[in-house]
Amino acid sequence: MSVRVPGFLILSLLVLLLVAFLPGCGGSGVGVCGNGLTEKAEECDCGDDPSNLPANCHRINGAVNSSCSDTCTLRSVAFTKVILNWTINGESFLAPGQSFDTCNDVGAAWVRVLLEGPGGYSNESSGVFCTNHLVEFVDDLASEPLLPGPYHAWLEIQSAEATPLAPLVQVALDVVEGVNNLATVDFVLEEFYDFENMRGEFGIRTHWGALDVGCAEAMPQVADRVLTLTQDGSALAGYPESNACENASLFIADLVPGDYQLLVEGFDSLSALEYCEQFDVKVGAGIQPAYQLVVPPIAMSVSCTP
Repeated sequence: MSVRVPGFLILSLLVLLLVAFLPGCGGSGVGVCGNGLTEKAEECDCGDDPSNLPANCHRINGAVNSSCSDTCTLRSVAFTKVILNWTINGESFLAPGQSFDTCNDVGAAWVRVLLEGPGGYSNESSGVFCTNHLVEFVDDLASEPLLPGPYHAWLEIQSAEATPLAPLVQVALDVVEGVNNLATVDFVLEEFYDFENMRGEFGIRTHWGALDVGCAEAMPQVADRVLTLTQDGSALAGYPESNACENASLFIADLVPGDYQLLVEGFDSLSALEYCEQFDVKVGAGIQPAYQLVVPPIAMSVSCTP
């Protein structure tokens, strides 16, 4: 006796067999990694053809900085960055990398930055706040990739009206893929167009023998303090200057920016020289925080002789 199988059952079986043998669509739940199609258990698939990348893919599977691994799993991407820092008048004595002068000291509001590199890369950032003291260029794989290789950047410091305050400063750097590429430029104070009219002020606070030891706490005590401020070996008008010893900070104003030498001498109540040292100090375009100067006993001085 023959059994007649309904036609719809035969059709269903054929569909199941077809699905079972299609690539990447079988019952195993495993896709074909590398064909550019995200299938079954795959988290991604950017394929292996750089000229035919699927949507949302910028590199083939497993390539450097590809978000898809060679096993079609998602992975974190280390983007290429160029980070440009700037200082004004060099670094501060307060901390490495900190600008000696502030943007306000030189009347700056903006910094315009142009970065150029391989593949015709050219990106300009205008209107960057000077007070940021840095600008970042981030790899955009879709429209503006930061390819590895040599780059040049030009930086221009500007007033609030976007008027240049100094000539362009250029820096070259070799960009490495997948890392933060850092470069620092300095706007040299002497190159500012208004340098001749700049005047600065710096402060000092003297400590005797050790930090936070004042005039009366010193052993022996300091009755009088004599300061001699020189530049290029010549004492400035009004120096040496002798006064009763004070613990408060002293500020010296209306100085042309530049490098100076300050000789500090401490005398006891019998006018005997007990403490002495010469310090290199720097004056910028504004008001600098007070130098904390520890003046050693004369027997331990580097620059003074008993």
